[in-house]
Formats: sequence, C-alpha cells, structure tokens
Amino acid sequence: MKFQVYQSFWGMGSLPHGGDEEWNIEEKLEKIAEVGFDGVEWLMEYEDQRKEMVTLCDRLGLKRSNIVFPWIPLDLIEAVPDMVLCGDLSHFLVGREFAGPPMSEANRAYMEQILQRCGAFHGRVASREKVQVPFLFEHNKVWPDLYADWWEYGFKKFKERAGEDDVLTFVVELGPPTYAIQGADGKELSDRW
Repeated sequence: MKFQVYQSFWGMGSLPHGGDEEWNIEEKLEKIAEVGFDGVEWLMEYEDQRKEMVTLCDRLGLKRSNIVFPWIPLDLIEAVPDMVLCGDLSHFLVGREFAGPPMSEANRAYMEQILQRCGAFHGRVASREKVQVPFLFEHNKVWPDLYADWWEYGFKKFKERAGEDDVLTFVVELGPPTYAIQGADGKELSDRW
C-alpha cells in the first residue's frame, strides 16, 4: 500500500496567521507544494475555483482529492456494504458528544465500526464539545492521544484489506475561524500553518 499526506484547501483560509492580507489561491497551493504535501483536498461545489485549481495543481505537481457532501445520514454504511468512508473523526466525536476519554466500550465499538470502513482520514483533533481544538495547549493534550489511537487502528484496518496499489490518504484539515478557536480580539489562538 502507499501513504500520502494532503492539505485541506479549506484549511488554508485566513492564512497567513496574523497577516493583513490572505494568501490567494495560487499562493496557498504554492505553500502546500513547497512544504512537501502530496496533494490538496478541496470542495467540488466551488465551481468558480475548479478550473484554476486543476491547472495550478497540475503545474505544481499536487494530486487532488475532491469532496462532496451526501445528504443521507450514516445509514448508508449498512445499505452499501462496500462503501469506503473518509474518517473526518472530529465530527463523529462532537456529534455524539462522547464522554471521556477514556471511551466507553459502546462508543469504542461504534468508532471501530467507522474506522474499519475508512480509506482516507482528516487530521483534525476535536474535543467532545469543539470540532477543532489547539492540541498543543496543555489542557487539550488528552485529545491528540485519543486521535492517534483511532488513526493507528484505522490505518491498520486499511492495511489489512489494501492491495499493493491502494493509497491511504491523510488530509491535514485544520479549519479557519470559526473552526479555529479565536480570542476576544477575533484572532486565532494558535498558528494552523
């Protein structure tokens, strides 16, 4: 199997940190390529960006992963036995408001059911109340440990079923405000980049 790391284009919003002027599309993609990401993930619904994104990604040698949002809940897992999920685990944690860590056996089993179906993962750390937390802050350190365990389990399950040419994708998806926590001045408390 192969492993690739992508950056979320959405997560490049409101960057640079503390800067006056946000990077444009080309600057964002150049930064992503510059630091060595394999590709970029972006939302297909932004038709105005589609042509520019494809052209720039091709020029910079970035692979693309496209997102679409289905309208039907997690019942699809049972209805479509071969469906592969993107493990954007922060939404599962917040949506269910899991107590812990440590997780209850029931919640652990629920997450394992999701993790066993993932072919890609989003790299954002949440708490049970916030979809994105600054994980370097001491009081939040319990959450990265939980996510590391989930990602490790999910990666192992992917590897067990993967063929030689299958690709596991990990997308760094740290969102801009209001996902990113802001202080009273409206500025992010941590530097996502």
